[in-house]
Amino acid sequence: MTLDDDDVIHDFVMENSNVELQTRVEVLERENAALLEENAALRAAKGSSKPDAEVLFHLRKLSELLEPSRKSNTLNQSQELSEVSRDTSLGEGSVHKQLLIRDPNDTDRFSHITVEPTKLYSIQQKALKKDPQEAPLFLLNGVIDLIFPIDVLAASSGLGLRKDGKSGGNRKPLAGDKVAALREYIHSMCGRNQWPEPLPQEINKRFAYKCTNARRDMKLKKL
Repeated sequence: MTLDDDDVIHDFVMENSNVELQTRVEVLERENAALLEENAALRAAKGSSKPDAEVLFHLRKLSELLEPSRKSNTLNQSQELSEVSRDTSLGEGSVHKQLLIRDPNDTDRFSHITVEPTKLYSIQQKALKKDPQEAPLFLLNGVIDLIFPIDVLAASSGLGLRKDGKSGGNRKPLAGDKVAALREYIHSMCGRNQWPEPLPQEINKRFAYKCTNARRDMKLKKL
């Protein structure tokens, strides 16, 4: 075999080796592409229940925007709780009380007008069972007793609205701030429960009835 024959054989071997190598590379590339495609499909399936990246971004921005408001609201709730909840000494023990109503424009306006939560809740629940037309005045009737003791009602001249010139002797009208708090409370409850709001005259009559009945009950106690 001559030198030229050796060169031909070498070239033939190299050419076939290159073809085989190229074929192997192409096979590996196809397998790699298939694996990448399968991996992408698995990632998509795994992440299908997760929010989109854009959604997460907007939620994060929204949370950042709401954070100051949330902190402020928490602070306001803490302040309101400290204003609403207090202990008022009665007799030997103390009774936990809360504000009847809070004026958002003037937090000090009704800050001294408190009621026992359990008694207020009981009256509210009874009112909710009434016909919407009757509920507001029924509620007012019960809450008046929480704000004004029977002896105060009996000794008062009601709202001091009589126009017949009779002042009722030395009787004084009920405390105006407490009456205003009761009016605001009924107004708030009517809005919250979608009750028809009673007319001012109806509320005035309810106060008059309570005072009249209180005087009668006080007289009966003395018998």
